[in-house]
Amino acid sequence: MDAMAGLTPRLHKECAHDLKVRRSPESHQFTTNRFAVCTLTNVISVDVFESSAAARMNPEDPESAHSIVTEYARVLEHDSTATLPASVRTLPYPKQTIKAAILTCAASLREAQQLSAEMHEFLEQAYVALADYVDDDLVRVMTEYREALTSIADVLAARDRLQSPAWQRVAETSRLAGEIARSIADDTTALRLEFLASADGAPA
Repeated sequence: MDAMAGLTPRLHKECAHDLKVRRSPESHQFTTNRFAVCTLTNVISVDVFESSAAARMNPEDPESAHSIVTEYARVLEHDSTATLPASVRTLPYPKQTIKAAILTCAASLREAQQLSAEMHEFLEQAYVALADYVDDDLVRVMTEYREALTSIADVLAARDRLQSPAWQRVAETSRLAGEIARSIADDTTALRLEFLASADGAPA
């Protein structure tokens, strides 16, 4: 997950674009808020007007999508030094919502001719990183497996290693841990291809 380190600073001002909000004659319930479009070193905000209905997070709406991706980027930055895989429950939104939001950002930036190579790479990595967030049971298996390996490494004598509870745990979980690792790798590849296909290939 080292590639994820520092991703939030890369969500920079290139993702800012004009947000045009039409005021419907049928509704006058508009509120003003500060919307964090993206971040470089500091948060860049713009004033937007929105109805109470538009305030709900819709990953297909560019405004909401930028908020969703910004929240997700904070999680990636926090987890950049953590041991993966991580629990899917730590994500700010369901995977499908985050995926849709990332694709919406890519589409809106491309339309505005602001999808730079750097931003394209960031969105691709963020999309692919979703593979590292799995169910709690899988996280538990991988954690126990790593801890058992660490315990074995601390035992110097080969005979003692083979007789240790940690060795038994490794023997019991190694096959499952390998299957989980392969599944995550397969998901990573599938997500990358999915993003490239949906985001219409190389950046403009």
